[in-house]
Amino acid sequence: MSEVAKSYINEVAKSIGGAKVASYLCLTVVLYSLYSLQPYFFSRLLSDSAMNLGYLAGVAASFLSISLVNYPNNWMLQAVRMHSKRVVWAANQKKDYAYFIDRSVGEYQNLMNEISFAMRSLQYEGLQLLLQSLIIFVVYSVLLFRYHWLVGFLYLITYGSYLYLSIRLSRQNETGIRRVLDTTSDLNSYIIDFFKNISTILTAGSTALENRNFDKLLNKEREAYFNQQKQIDHSHLITQLWMTLGTVALVAVSFALRPGESFDASLVLVLIYSAFHLTGFGKRFLALLELLGRLDVALRKIGYGDPPRVRPVQVVSLPDPVIIAVEDVSFSYKKGEPVLQQVSFDIRQREKLLIVGRNGSGKSTLVKLIAGLLSPDQGRVLYNRKYLHSAADIGYYSQHMELFDRSIYENMIYPRESYNVGAIWKLVDLLKLNTLIEDEEDLFHKRPGDFGARFSGGEKQKLLIARSLLNKKPVMIYDEVNSALDREAVEIFADLIESELRDSTVILVSHRTEGIRGFERVAEISDGRLSLDLID
Repeated sequence: MSEVAKSYINEVAKSIGGAKVASYLCLTVVLYSLYSLQPYFFSRLLSDSAMNLGYLAGVAASFLSISLVNYPNNWMLQAVRMHSKRVVWAANQKKDYAYFIDRSVGEYQNLMNEISFAMRSLQYEGLQLLLQSLIIFVVYSVLLFRYHWLVGFLYLITYGSYLYLSIRLSRQNETGIRRVLDTTSDLNSYIIDFFKNISTILTAGSTALENRNFDKLLNKEREAYFNQQKQIDHSHLITQLWMTLGTVALVAVSFALRPGESFDASLVLVLIYSAFHLTGFGKRFLALLELLGRLDVALRKIGYGDPPRVRPVQVVSLPDPVIIAVEDVSFSYKKGEPVLQQVSFDIRQREKLLIVGRNGSGKSTLVKLIAGLLSPDQGRVLYNRKYLHSAADIGYYSQHMELFDRSIYENMIYPRESYNVGAIWKLVDLLKLNTLIEDEEDLFHKRPGDFGARFSGGEKQKLLIARSLLNKKPVMIYDEVNSALDREAVEIFADLIESELRDSTVILVSHRTEGIRGFERVAEISDGRLSLDLID
């Protein structure tokens, strides 16, 4: 088991709770132990001339135990379902902005589901296999030692070595399976290559050649899987042969130890139960190893265990009135294609700064760096500790932000859980949202999607502006949140900045300047460089 998978499993167990896990294991061990004693209770019940109620109760309890164990198993299954996802979710909340933009939602969901499925399978199948096999091995060893020490010793050696041999061969087969999976990978790569070059293949008339290449890969895959399955079957045959010879030896020794006596029914039943429950242990253990492999791959893909990226800002002492200092910052999304180059400037306390530039010039990238969402490749972003304690003191609102699939009220006040309703209605009127949000039903019960075509990009931006004003911070960044507003709404937005955010530092990124007023300086970005000018 890899260190990543081991660490994750430990975290899931901690999240569930040590006492709960221990209670579950104890109860499961008791019930499986009771079930494994079934042959003993049966043989004692049948050997007594009179009905023994104790043995009869033992038989009844052993039959019920295998059904009763489903209850703690189901409880733990649902606990694993919840906490396996919770641990991944908690770990990923420590990731930075770049982590989330590098992954699609679908990929993240699939990986989380794969991790949860692997964990549930390990608990419901893998853990049960190990517990039941170990309990049967221990309990039957004790029973047979009571019968005769030599029989117990032979059972311990025979079935202990059987389990050990099954585990060793399973690990060897796991390595072989990884190798044969490469043949499937080669086949998949060929199919991708075929589709990418289909125009070349069709114009060259080489489909017959490609079919031959495809058949070669198919045969290679078939041969690899056939040989690997044959190896697995050989391993199974070896372990079963060992179990069979050991069982025959046990029977022979038992007869030799008590010549002339009838064969003990408890010994027969113990051997039958052992063979029934332990047969195929190797194959099932191999499936457990494959589950651990799947878990490890999914954890690595989702980035579990990767060191958390700290938000790339420093809180230091800066001379007043500077609130944020950008020093020699360079950034690129792709190596060799710089978006920003050695940008340096100061932002002052309560300043209103306008950032302009053509599309793709780096305006949005710059404010994401200031907000601590991105890390600069070079340089640093400094916060004045007199005004800011962390990036959490900066409000960031972008035209690309989506609204939650929640009520209009919840969207407006987020991340608050409640807010004065009178203040909400005041903002609805100020932003001219009253043509959309007409009553409490619209505000508290309807979601953005419920309004259909009436809910435009402009309405979304108004809601984001309302949210920002309900969650004022020392620094407010608006990245093109006025791009879909009409002229009247732009004027209203300017009024709100002057009246509601006069004590905040406001940074506005905009490609349109009409209706914008009250800003002292303008920063223009061109070819990755920044120039600052006063606004007349």
